[in-house]
Amino acid sequence: MHERGDDKLSSERPNLDVNGRDRSIGRTLLVRGLCLLAVAAIVPFDASIREPAERLYEMMGGDLKREFKAYSQFGGLTSVVLVGLVILLLDRAKSSRLWDLALSMGLASLVTMVFKILIGRTRPRFHTPEHFLGFWDSMPTSLDTEPIYSWQIWAQSPNEFWSMPSGHTSAAFALATFLAITYPRIRWLVFAVAIVVPMSRLMTGAHWASDVVAGGCVGAWVSSAVTGRGLGRRLAGRLGLMRTGGSSGAGQPAGG
Repeated sequence: MHERGDDKLSSERPNLDVNGRDRSIGRTLLVRGLCLLAVAAIVPFDASIREPAERLYEMMGGDLKREFKAYSQFGGLTSVVLVGLVILLLDRAKSSRLWDLALSMGLASLVTMVFKILIGRTRPRFHTPEHFLGFWDSMPTSLDTEPIYSWQIWAQSPNEFWSMPSGHTSAAFALATFLAITYPRIRWLVFAVAIVVPMSRLMTGAHWASDVVAGGCVGAWVSSAVTGRGLGRRLAGRLGLMRTGGSSGAGQPAGG
């Protein structure tokens, strides 16, 4: 199960295949372009998708709803901590990859938050799927409040304008992507669990369909870039938080 030297930083094994690197960049740009096109294509149908999704949720029994809500916490802090503990206790050879996990989750959250503020999309409860405030427009969150901008994080309920992308979905796909890269054999399982999160956010009326697609794209993009290149491990090594030399000591915490 364990691979010796698995957690050495990729800088110790430079990739000199320029053509391969160019192809990788091309594939990345293609996937990102397709994601953007998918989001743009879904936006006009957000309202028509929302209604049957919410009706389906109402038809679910109580037990199924509870199971649905439980799985929808995948990507949350508790699930990330549990994943970290399992790797730390059962697969120490890959314990240094927890730096990639931490950086993936943190960056995915930050990037998602920036997009939320810049896009300024209203939540489904406003019944205006076509309304994007952007960074420059404002509107009230209720009849008895003053108009606010999406970037006024100190105002009352600015998250009402933070619908796109979905933060829960971004976190779920960031975690799933990390696990899929670290343990390729379970990639289908982790993405099957992750897909429950956007379904839950859509069916409970928290997001539009295009919001969850955008969230999944952001989480997967960030996590694949960080985990695939070992950026968390690189950063930890530069900060002196772990040793990188030698196969037996690769990825071990610095110090005693």
